[in-house]
Amino acid sequence: MITEIYTPIDKACEKSLIDIQKVIGSDSFLAGLGVHSNEYPVPNGFNAITDYERCIYLLTSQLMWDKPKKRNGDKNFSEVLDDAVDYLGYPAYERDEAKRRKGYFFSRPKTDARHVYLEEITTEACNKNEIVRFLQNNHPDLSQDTVESFVKGNITQSILTCFNIFIRCAYFGGLKKWPLSEYLLKCYSIGGFPTGWVGPLFKDGGQCEVCMQTLHFGPIK
Repeated sequence: MITEIYTPIDKACEKSLIDIQKVIGSDSFLAGLGVHSNEYPVPNGFNAITDYERCIYLLTSQLMWDKPKKRNGDKNFSEVLDDAVDYLGYPAYERDEAKRRKGYFFSRPKTDARHVYLEEITTEACNKNEIVRFLQNNHPDLSQDTVESFVKGNITQSILTCFNIFIRCAYFGGLKKWPLSEYLLKCYSIGGFPTGWVGPLFKDGGQCEVCMQTLHFGPIK
């Protein structure tokens, strides 16, 4: 568990680590992508998409950089994550203090343990929700290999990246200090999979509730 791998350094850190664990350990984790999605309605304040190809495009495509004038506000997910946390630039900490705080979570044993745990819990969630079968039924034109590659590759890797960012936030003021990361975690908490952004980047005034694109097949509230 995340709360067993990492030791909090203050109350904000402790609350954030607990919140992270609650999300990844809940029945709703990735449930909006599979056979149980009808049991998890999409609340107000979330922009759900169900187009698999659109999801892949926003998550991985390089065309947005090659033809910026034609992307109509589409942002590659990596661009979005650039605004999620900046532990060296956060004004509450001097550089030396930032490096000290980084030392609490950045170590090979902790990184390895986190990766093993996240991969295991993600695989369990994907299997429990039968995500491969569900996506194939919704997109019969896609091969099983293509869908399995998305689930085992793209979903898992994105979760590893996002939850690494969440943990960094915990040690640098807590998730409340990083509203974009806090919203990303909420996307996972409702059973979704945040996959991209349409509109101005967060640092340029884009609003999470309007711009964040979250793959989720549940009913809209």
